[in-house]
Amino acid sequence: MSRCWRTLSCLLLGLAIPAPVLAHAMLESSEPAAGERLRESPPAIVLHFDQALEAADCTIRVKSAEPGRSDPPATHDVEVVDGTAGAGTTLRLVLPTLPAGRYRVLWQAIVPDGHRTSGDYGFTVERTAPDQPDAD
Repeated sequence: MSRCWRTLSCLLLGLAIPAPVLAHAMLESSEPAAGERLRESPPAIVLHFDQALEAADCTIRVKSAEPGRSDPPATHDVEVVDGTAGAGTTLRLVLPTLPAGRYRVLWQAIVPDGHRTSGDYGFTVERTAPDQPDAD
């Protein structure tokens, strides 16, 4: 009987101890922010997470949400920054100049223990009015 109690105690203790290594990375903030309306094209997509990420397998894609418009090409690979070599808490994707329109950001983040999380959000680059001549 004591063997049964010992096994049960170990199982209960294992459930009671939090396991941060099994947690998924949570997106804390983004640049541009979800739903943001920008006056000009952002230079990059920057995603801030709550824990270190595995650099090799994280992705960010930017897709046009405009019918018939092709997706913009990325100018660089996704970088993991704000951390040690190979792992950091921030992802960055440098962008070409985006024309006015609606865009969708699709991301996937992977923590060093292999757990994946993903998400998406939209932002808009607004059309700017042409410069008006000064009235004299």
